[in-house]
Amino acid sequence: MAIPFAAKTINSVALDLGRSSNFSGGRNANAFGYMDNTTTVMRVVTPSSSTDAGDGSVLYGPTTYFAAGVSGWNPSTSTKNLQGRPYADTANTMEVQLVNGGKPNGTPINYGSTGQNQNSFGEKYASYINDPFDTPAWSATYGKELYQYGNPFLTNIDLSWIGTEAGETGLIKDGNRLPVQGIRYSLGGVTYSPATGTTTSTNSTVTFNHSVTGSIPAGDVDNLVIKPMGAVYIKLNPQLETTYPGVFSRNLNFNTLRRFNKTARAASTDYSVSAAKSGASSGTLKQIGVIALDSQDRELGRTYYVVASNAVTGFNNSGISMQASTGFSNNVPSQPVIYTNEEFTTGGIDPTYASVYNLYINEANEANFLSKRIPLKLNSTAISKLKFEIRENAALLPDAQDQLSTGESFWIQRADGTNVKLAQNQTLNASLGDLGLYYGQPQPTGALGVNEINNSTTVVAYDQKSDHYTVLFDKNWKKADITIYDMSGKLINVRKDIRTTSNHILDIPKGVKNAYIVVIQSDNGQEYKTKLMR
Repeated sequence: MAIPFAAKTINSVALDLGRSSNFSGGRNANAFGYMDNTTTVMRVVTPSSSTDAGDGSVLYGPTTYFAAGVSGWNPSTSTKNLQGRPYADTANTMEVQLVNGGKPNGTPINYGSTGQNQNSFGEKYASYINDPFDTPAWSATYGKELYQYGNPFLTNIDLSWIGTEAGETGLIKDGNRLPVQGIRYSLGGVTYSPATGTTTSTNSTVTFNHSVTGSIPAGDVDNLVIKPMGAVYIKLNPQLETTYPGVFSRNLNFNTLRRFNKTARAASTDYSVSAAKSGASSGTLKQIGVIALDSQDRELGRTYYVVASNAVTGFNNSGISMQASTGFSNNVPSQPVIYTNEEFTTGGIDPTYASVYNLYINEANEANFLSKRIPLKLNSTAISKLKFEIRENAALLPDAQDQLSTGESFWIQRADGTNVKLAQNQTLNASLGDLGLYYGQPQPTGALGVNEINNSTTVVAYDQKSDHYTVLFDKNWKKADITIYDMSGKLINVRKDIRTTSNHILDIPKGVKNAYIVVIQSDNGQEYKTKLMR
């Protein structure tokens, strides 16, 4: 938790929580601790001190992530009231530098192959770290560059645009430019048991898509607002600083994150403490949230599928990823009620990683994975329905709308093989079995490669003499849209409303050896896709 009160004594925290005496200075359940992000250790706060002196002279300050030992009071019997003098937003300790997470003096800690190495207190690192942003677990970057903080204010803080400012289209920005890979936070549901320790049942996860034009959040973006006394942990990716030199800063200013609104700010909304969630942003990051409901329409869990022109299909070892796992328990991948698995580049489950991790946020490239299958798993008989939430650049589509800016839609394939196009807030009855998510209409059974003609005679022909690729349209088509990508997923060219009464020469760069995917869509819904080589 966070303690949003200036110079609040540890003894007063103990009394507010219902303890009969102050916390102890020992390393036990009677202690009051704080997170040391550099050494990945929970340290004990001196019982005679305060949570912050107000001048930045102590290791723990307004933004510190605290934990209260459960001995001597019962956290579940009644509501606890903490009292104190709120911090002013001018406090110089409201700005923090996110450096050396898990790297004392810049040297990465060796957590052990499965987190079984011990810190200086004899505690296993596996008991501290659950990093959903690096898969497989305990890779070289797993648990590194993780920073846990608390909300220092009695207002909410909005973290939705802490990546590059270019992602914000409003005139007034929040000024934060972190090389952020992901954020995990909890909306509530904190429980404690002697066997498992403290856990949260409602963890939410957000990842970020970075490009030269900005950083767009994906996943649980609407609720990326940390409430008073709430805590959050942030994962940075140093490779982003290499890929986009001079763009990022590791300074996080909590003062410019304050907002009264309970939902995330839209990219086009100017920053202010009272900024509303309004406006819409344009771009190419598209996502669908699949929400599992019980028979009473109560949410049991959710998972996300995200596509973009620079996203990576299949297992990603590039170091820059929007994916987030469901987490691990004793080094075993957790299996919540709903999740997806890693996909083959040709579609379907990749068995190499199926037993290694499960995904809360799954990414794929919108060009080379168009119309291919993401394996969707329903893991509970309590699931009665599936509800769908669709966003583009973090903004919700209007209710009942299915079409995205590219003209494509998300689809689901039921266990019986039937395909359903998905619209905003649509609800479908659920049944256990092998389900699939798709961006773009699913390929017919048995389809090979990217060549696909849906009952049309449209074809792309190559003229060696002119060195042109030409589209010969189906005589029943009236208009068509043509989209061209290279094999990295980069959008090369888009032409809309082309009249099909004459042939059309494709605008494909010459003199550059590359492969391209061409998607041609008719106004009658028919579609032709092919791969071309230069």
